[in-house]
Amino acid sequence: MKLNKVSVLLVATSLILLTACAKKDNNRYTGTLESDDYYITSQVSGKIEHLKIQQGDEVGRNQIAAKIESKQYKLQKMQAEGAYDTAKANYDELPDGVSDNKKKQLKGAIKQAKAQVNLAQLSINECSISVPNKGIVSEVFFHTGELVQSGNNIARVIIPDNSYIKVYVEQSKRNLIKLKDKLKLYYDNKKVGIGTVNYISSEAEFTPKNTETKSDKENTVFEVKISTPAGFNYSPGTLIDVEIK
Repeated sequence: MKLNKVSVLLVATSLILLTACAKKDNNRYTGTLESDDYYITSQVSGKIEHLKIQQGDEVGRNQIAAKIESKQYKLQKMQAEGAYDTAKANYDELPDGVSDNKKKQLKGAIKQAKAQVNLAQLSINECSISVPNKGIVSEVFFHTGELVQSGNNIARVIIPDNSYIKVYVEQSKRNLIKLKDKLKLYYDNKKVGIGTVNYISSEAEFTPKNTETKSDKENTVFEVKISTPAGFNYSPGTLIDVEIK
């Protein structure tokens, strides 16, 4: 009989512990750590002469990421400059008494030729592809010697300083959170910092298929983003738990 009493006591204790753990898990939501990002994009077509970045590099604002061969654009500029000089000479050599219509035509030719000069110079300038903002290069899509088209993305850059965790909260707990709330963050069941709620969706949506939620008792959820604290040294893609009570 004593053994039975001990067994019952152990079972009861286990149930209490399991209930406590379940309750704790229901307060935690697993989300993926994400960072704001952008693409370094070529505005001109041509062959890459020099690729100056690689995956993992830290880059700064206005740093040169790549150089595109500019020969064709320099030739275009020379041709445009020749057309401009010709148009200007034709206007300067107009005889007295020429019609206003003729003058207007030649002035238009000068203006158009000058625009072509400026356009060619712009293309030359854009052969040096610069970094718009600081960050870390996460992907590089081309190599030196390859051809790119205008609009092609050369590389992807993430901004670690702007990282956040995205979770989905069921309607029953929507009223428990508000903007600027401070929430505990966990990695591998260890507290790793305090995050700040910086976005709450205004409309509910069906639970995304790729979402991991501790409790999935309702069909619709609200997207919530929690910004990470300074010095949060975890890589994008890491699964982080957020505690909401």
